[in-house]
Amino acid sequence: MSEIYEAVVVLAKADAVAAALASSTASLRLRVTPLSASLTGVHRIASRNEPLQAEAIHALAARLSVLGSSAALLYDNRVGLRSAVLFERGAPLREYGPDTERWVPLDEQGLPIQSAPPVLLKDLQPPEEYEVIASAIDQALTDLLGPEPHVSAATLNAVFTAC
Repeated sequence: MSEIYEAVVVLAKADAVAAALASSTASLRLRVTPLSASLTGVHRIASRNEPLQAEAIHALAARLSVLGSSAALLYDNRVGLRSAVLFERGAPLREYGPDTERWVPLDEQGLPIQSAPPVLLKDLQPPEEYEVIASAIDQALTDLLGPEPHVSAATLNAVFTAC
């Protein structure tokens, strides 16, 4: 089954995020989800056939980043889309996408070789098989939450696509 989400995670309490959204005139249908005591997720509720609203999600992340640093996240496994933009005080700090993701080769059984040094997309060597070990979303979460983030890309996928 396809998994798609457009979301913002922000270092702020859910009630502060909800209050900021209540004063907004944005036309997006949004759901606020507390992810921890000081981390909140906001994701767009849309049908699978609606186009992604990347600009609107980036604008939302910029607006919410005045409450605390935030990341705009776009994910669509139908086309391999994993992208993120980190925001602070209303301004973008860093973008993450295919060019920043880290890959490792697979062994004979198709499992990632964890001891192999990670490489960028541009450094992949055909016909070797590879797997992403640090996606754009993983990288944004690490930069937002620190080297041991308590919320992973897999957790967000489960939370944001369950609705």
